[in-house]
Amino acid sequence: MTKTWLFILVFFVICFSIFVIDTKVTGQANTRYSHNLVQVLFIDEDGDLYGVKQADNKMRVSAMPYLYDLAEGNIANHSVLDKFGRDPTIATTDEEMWDQSQSYTYLTSAATLYASSSEGADDQEITVFGLDANYDNQTATVTLTGQSQAEIIGVTWIRVFRAYNSDSSDTTGDVYIAETDDLTGGVPDAAAKIKIKILKENQQTLMSIWTVPAGKTAFIVAWYGSTNAKKITTFKFKSRENGKVFRTQRTKDIQEGSYTQKFVMPLSFPEKTDLVITSMTVAGGGAGSSGFSLWYE
Repeated sequence: MTKTWLFILVFFVICFSIFVIDTKVTGQANTRYSHNLVQVLFIDEDGDLYGVKQADNKMRVSAMPYLYDLAEGNIANHSVLDKFGRDPTIATTDEEMWDQSQSYTYLTSAATLYASSSEGADDQEITVFGLDANYDNQTATVTLTGQSQAEIIGVTWIRVFRAYNSDSSDTTGDVYIAETDDLTGGVPDAAAKIKIKILKENQQTLMSIWTVPAGKTAFIVAWYGSTNAKKITTFKFKSRENGKVFRTQRTKDIQEGSYTQKFVMPLSFPEKTDLVITSMTVAGGGAGSSGFSLWYE
């Protein structure tokens, strides 16, 4: 059988199937249209029939790139994220890129967290993003009480990875989100208890740290890094599945420059996976920035 006849046969089968579906739905052959046209219906994953959405009597389709549709919120149950961070002083040992410029200590169980400022007069509202004990997304606000710890009331956290000043005035001090601890000038004494730091010059976090929420899969489309260090700086994009160890997924050496890698095939990571970018330089010093772009569903 030639390709032409095969195509005609397939086309006939499709048309006949549409006619049968329409007949089942309406109880009779569709007679509302001239020229022997029938209503076109599709079957979704639940076996339910649905029609084609229209705009000005034309089939409504999207010619927009998939990621643009995601960014505009046109695809249900999909979220986009660009996670970016900065290390003000890159060390000679591998450490996460975030505002505190030290190794990051993850919470091992859900905990109550507190906010404090290095400036006694700060009383602004801070909005915090992270995951609850079940690894579900949650957002909460807390009002600073200067250099004392103000509890983020009513919630516990297994992860926190973003916060910003959501008030109408700048903080004049740096803000710390941490476990309960003794403070010196509003700064927690145990550095390992600090989970978020907001530098006063930024008024929000810059941390290349994120965790995939429960029931979701993340798809990484790009990662990037830059540094002003004149010595070679090594950037690593790492992942850690729940209960496992961190593994290096990509690495790049940069000397006073920048780098971006876009993935033709996105990297996928399951729920509860920690994602992070780390950096180190052979001589220490210099600042660096990094980030990764993704969607999750």
